[in-house]
Amino acid sequence: MSQVYADFDIVFVGGTTACVTAGRLAKANPELHILLVEQGPNNYQEPNVVTPALFLSHQAPGSKTTIFWKGNKSDALNGRSPIVSTGRILGGGSRWKLTTSLLVVKLMDMRVSYSDKENFPAVAQAYLEVAQKRGVPLVQDKQDLNTGHGCQRWAKWIDPATGVRQDAAHRYPSSMQQQTLAHYDCDQGCPCHFEGTKATGIEVVADKDTEEDANQTPYIINARKLRSGVGEAERLKKLGIQVVSDLPVGSTYEDHNLVLTPYHVADDTETIDPIMYQDPAFLEEAQAQFAQGKGALATNWIDAGSKLRPTPKELEEIGPAFAPVWKSYFESKPDKALVEGWLGPRNILPYKKARMILMGNYTGYPISRGHVYITSTDPYADPDFETGFLDKQADVDVQIWAYKQARCVKLDGPPDVNNVKDIVYTPEDNKAIEAYLRQFVETTWHSVGTVLMKPREQGGCVDARLNVYGTQNLKVADLSIIPGNVGANTNSTALVTGEKAAVIIAEDLGLNLD
Repeated sequence: MSQVYADFDIVFVGGTTACVTAGRLAKANPELHILLVEQGPNNYQEPNVVTPALFLSHQAPGSKTTIFWKGNKSDALNGRSPIVSTGRILGGGSRWKLTTSLLVVKLMDMRVSYSDKENFPAVAQAYLEVAQKRGVPLVQDKQDLNTGHGCQRWAKWIDPATGVRQDAAHRYPSSMQQQTLAHYDCDQGCPCHFEGTKATGIEVVADKDTEEDANQTPYIINARKLRSGVGEAERLKKLGIQVVSDLPVGSTYEDHNLVLTPYHVADDTETIDPIMYQDPAFLEEAQAQFAQGKGALATNWIDAGSKLRPTPKELEEIGPAFAPVWKSYFESKPDKALVEGWLGPRNILPYKKARMILMGNYTGYPISRGHVYITSTDPYADPDFETGFLDKQADVDVQIWAYKQARCVKLDGPPDVNNVKDIVYTPEDNKAIEAYLRQFVETTWHSVGTVLMKPREQGGCVDARLNVYGTQNLKVADLSIIPGNVGANTNSTALVTGEKAAVIIAEDLGLNLD
């Protein structure tokens, strides 16, 4: 769009959930004027966005579609400063009852699926066979809200007919009429302006210019979990920022802790590597297949995975630091998996054109927490960002167990699934594994929990109708509101949050909702 209008009925700031909520409201209420403000460029029909196999291009240094946040140095990570990346494109994170949340799932415009049902890499099939031999059952849907232990072919947000990635920006707002839903690309954050405790406008920081809109508009913040990190009253006062409502925003940052371990495999193994090193003949064939919604470009090459819960013997081996966590959180909840694991290739080559696979493990419900706080009134200043990765020994011990599980199914040629045996590890082995984990643990891009939906007296920041405590006209609707991470597809969780937000906002404003 060429300008920012002075007056809108509803203003959304950023994120996947904003696309869902704004798109849903705009479709059902064409008379509304809705503004969707997002950091970064419009990504409509951008090949690197809609082509599943090109997802790693967004992680390349200098990427225009990704923001790389540098965390504080951590003793738990051998003095490293972890990097957490978030999307920089349109659509890029008390309680709600499960029954009401399940109802809005049926509203969603898309579903997870197998991207190319006819093609399944042999290495992924072998993974599932070995996992079953090791006591991990093959299940129909390990993300069905009930299954906490099982393996299956990995379902993805890819259209099974076209092979195109199903992101919120393309499926929800892109089809809306321009007069109903306007989109503005900004370079930085959007501070919210208040008259007393009433939200009256946003300040769009784009090329050092700012604009503010009128004051009768509801503002819905979907600004991702890191942008949601502001700070409590004392922190803000020290920076000379007027406090509207004293809330612990940013104090409970959480992410799944991911460790990716590469393995060298035979040169004839089907992997993503030819795409990574741009093999001309391979890409020509892949492009032709992709035009039919099939082939190597119609997948992200994360092909099979498991949810794992330990046996009583394995629980004992994990160690005493995890025992009380298991007792209080996992033991009585069979749907809660300790580890989400997947098998997928990646370009880490011991020699030119070698083939690699990755065994990746992440803790579904880590107990370590971090924080993200504002450090200046300058919107370009780096935040005080503590990831909390592996701060608690219990999280480390679970990752050691997960590493051992993954190593048992590492493949070097066709597996002899009838003779899989446990490896006996020494205390020295465990120390070496721990050192490796601390050096290489990283983000899973599943940041949550900085603006909790809980009672205010329990550290909450928003109520069950998304209202920010102590304010008017201001809601938060992204994954920053959930009180803990999910052992499920986090994109699904974000979409459900957006659908639920649309229902709530429509009810509050007396709007229609198809």
